[in-house]
Amino acid sequence: NWQADAGLRLLENQTERQGEPLPASGQPIAASRLTQRQQHWLPSLQLTVDLSEQWVLRAAASRNLTRPGLSQLRASTEISIADNKVEQGNPELQPVLADALDLSLAYQLDAINNLSLALFQKKLQHFIVTDSQLLSYTALGLPAALLTPDRHGELFTLSKPVNQPVAQLRGLVLAGLNTLLALPSVVVGLVVYLLLSRSGPLGFLGWMFSFQAMVVAQTVL
Repeated sequence: NWQADAGLRLLENQTERQGEPLPASGQPIAASRLTQRQQHWLPSLQLTVDLSEQWVLRAAASRNLTRPGLSQLRASTEISIADNKVEQGNPELQPVLADALDLSLAYQLDAINNLSLALFQKKLQHFIVTDSQLLSYTALGLPAALLTPDRHGELFTLSKPVNQPVAQLRGLVLAGLNTLLALPSVVVGLVVYLLLSRSGPLGFLGWMFSFQAMVVAQTVL
């Protein structure tokens, strides 16, 4: 017994960014107006094969897109004179494209619980990183009037988001799902209490009646 699902999405995106140049003799910090139109096809395919009543094989291939954040696309520059830092947006940023391949084999313990082993690979195109450079103020191309002449030779840290060509991720995941539906919540609370109490094996953490203890209890539940 097998089942296949396929899909194809067309994503059209238009982005418009605006920035204002500095007045007087200063040069524009970034493009005053920039409009981009982009079109991407995003296919997906999923295949499920029941090898037996307990064993299930799944395979999937897909392409996904992640747009840059608005703060990364801003057509502006922020200057911290006191800290010698300059942060720029990048209106030319491209969206991140991810081509994903997944293959998993699952063993069904019952109708709900299972054990699974999965392999995955992702190829990222145009992934975004923050590029930092140490440049003199005169090399930044910013208006000289923002600094006194004696500081024009000082070094500033320029940070700007940029696209990188390609990155790949590969991995192996072993997972298990056991809902413990028959285990009363009172028993879970008692076990966590005994573990985290001062005389318990994890008492040295000092988590009793703390936020961390609540997280542990909710995770077990």
